Order: sequence, then structure tokens, then C-alpha cells
Amino acid sequence: MSPPGGSRLLSPTADVCACPSRLASLAGARVRRSPLDAFIDPAATVLQLAATLALTFVIGLEREERVARDRTLVGGVRTIPIIGLLGHAMALLSRASALPLAAGFLGLVVLLAVEYHHRLMQQPHGATSEVAVLAAYLVGALVGAGQLVTATAITVGTVLLLTAKDPLERLALRIPPHELTTFVSFLLIVGVILPVLPARGYTPFDRRARTRRAPP
Repeated sequence: MSPPGGSRLLSPTADVCACPSRLASLAGARVRRSPLDAFIDPAATVLQLAATLALTFVIGLEREERVARDRTLVGGVRTIPIIGLLGHAMALLSRASALPLAAGFLGLVVLLAVEYHHRLMQQPHGATSEVAVLAAYLVGALVGAGQLVTATAITVGTVLLLTAKDPLERLALRIPPHELTTFVSFLLIVGVILPVLPARGYTPFDRRARTRRAPP
């Protein structure tokens, strides 16, 4: 004859034994239901996609005017934002490894090179549109990597350079070659040579100044 309350004594033991299996099944269900929750925030992803579309749309809007005048050019108000979204997707896939992003960039370079070669055989043209497409890919990749400020700066600089084609060409024709050589020499001294030199004086005047500044 079983003691009174025996069934109640056995049920907690069964519940305790079943708890680990239930927790494991719940954890497994969570993992199967949302495997990317640890890597992707849905709200942040939507905002980043919107930023990618907005930035690359500005580049495509500028290129659309050129494409309307010359149908052989690549890029436009639809193509360039799609390229930006492609770069964004490759950046999301490259959280663990940069191989998808690099593969997408190389594939795009190959396609643009083939297109540019085909267009060059028909009529000589510049490669501004192809470079703008690559810039859109990099803008999307930067936004996907969380570098929104850098992507915005690159977009603004790209659009300014694209829209200022005629003034920049006139400015380049007005600058004499010797002034350009002087400016490049100045950049070489300031940006390459001076950072390499050690921080000490090289002339007698520098040594005297250091002696005067030395405490007694």
C-alpha cells in the first residue's frame, strides 16, 4: 500500500528530471528560429539599408543625366543603388571573413573592365562612370560595416567631383606644369620626408636655441 502523498512525491522528481531536457529543447528552438540574432539587429539593418539607398541614389541621380545624353555609359538612377545594395550585402556576409566582400569587388571590376573595353572599341571614352559604380559598391560596403560617416564623406566627395567636371578641367588647363611640379614636391617634403626624419635639430641655430631653452 503506497503511503499517502506518494504520487506527489514522485511527480517533483519527474519534473526535475524533465527540466534539463525542456530547457535544451527551448534553447534549440530559439537557435533554430533566429540563427542570426547574435549578428544582425533588424532595426539597425533596415536603417543601414535605407542609408545605402539614399547615398547611392544621389550618385545615380548625377550619373543619370550623363547616361541620358550617352546611352553607352554604365550606371544610372537604378543601376548604381543596386550596386550599393550588393556591396551592403557583401559587407554583411563578410562579418566572419572578408572573402565575400573582396570576391564581389573583384567580380564587379571584371564586369566593368569588359564593358569598358567593349565601349572603348567603339568610341574613346573616359572611365568616370565605371569608377562611380565602384564607389557606390564601396559606399554600400562601408554602410554595411557601420562606417556611415566615412560613406557619407565619400558620397559627397564623389558627387562634387562628378558635378564639377567642367570647372575642374578648366582649372587643370590654367595651371602651368612647373607650378604643379612645385606643389607635388611640397607634398613630398611635408607628407613623406618630414615624418621620417627624427625630431632633432640639424643646424647650429637649432642647437643654440636648444641650449638657451635648457634649464640651468
